[in-house]
Amino acid sequence: MNSTYLDFLLFVLLGLFCIDYVSPVSISAYAELSSSINVSSDSYVDQDLPEKNFGSESNLAIGWTNSLQNETPIVKQVLSYLKFDLDEFPQSNEETITTVDAVYLDISINETWWLENNKHSLTIYPCFENYWIEEELTWDTRPCQDYLENGVRYDLDVPYIPKDNPIDITEMIMNARNQNLSEITLIVSGCSTDKGRIDCQKNPGLVWIQSLENMDQNTNQIPKLDVRYTAEQKTVTTFELMVFILAVVVIIVSIILFIQYIRRGQPFRRWRIRKQKTSKF
Repeated sequence: MNSTYLDFLLFVLLGLFCIDYVSPVSISAYAELSSSINVSSDSYVDQDLPEKNFGSESNLAIGWTNSLQNETPIVKQVLSYLKFDLDEFPQSNEETITTVDAVYLDISINETWWLENNKHSLTIYPCFENYWIEEELTWDTRPCQDYLENGVRYDLDVPYIPKDNPIDITEMIMNARNQNLSEITLIVSGCSTDKGRIDCQKNPGLVWIQSLENMDQNTNQIPKLDVRYTAEQKTVTTFELMVFILAVVVIIVSIILFIQYIRRGQPFRRWRIRKQKTSKF
């Protein structure tokens, strides 16, 4: 192969090597951050009032109620529905890479009824049927009626302090995001004892948490997702930038010289001849 072609390829390869050197953008800024995503819709449903809507209530009920029917005590379940917009999660962009590390459900218990030993267990169930409307949701129309198969239970002391016992729902949230869902519904059931669902029916009890309708009074206490994530800012160092510019210059000069070689009679060869003549003296 003509040595001029080899020179041209050498320059081009050198330039490409330099570009490849800086192509993996370096990570120079790293931070652990958190953000909150407020509930977008919430309501509760009552098995004892299967056609009643509670979407306008300022508090959400969770647990079991006891009523009399023909002088016979009947225990009925009460569930809360919380819908969250997953598009509000921190997103990566051209300048920052974000990685979600953990997600916690943050709720505030305002009131309790008939709790045994101030113990209450909450069970969180993910629901991907997000078609429900807050103003229309009832026990009879509730989505995910087979929710009891895949919940995660948390035993809480009342009064409940979220920082002391955070409700970790990372797995179910990441599962929804991996399915590219834009929303997720969390169904919250409760029990007044710490012994399981069977005892819940024998010992009815309720907890009340603040709903979205109370947002004007206290924004901090409405249901929300506490998202913990890592942010890595992508930056190019000054040295890498100089190497990149040099690589571009090398490639451009190589192309110009090669074009001159084709059009004007092998300038590389003339340069070598002059160099040889000069070296004889």
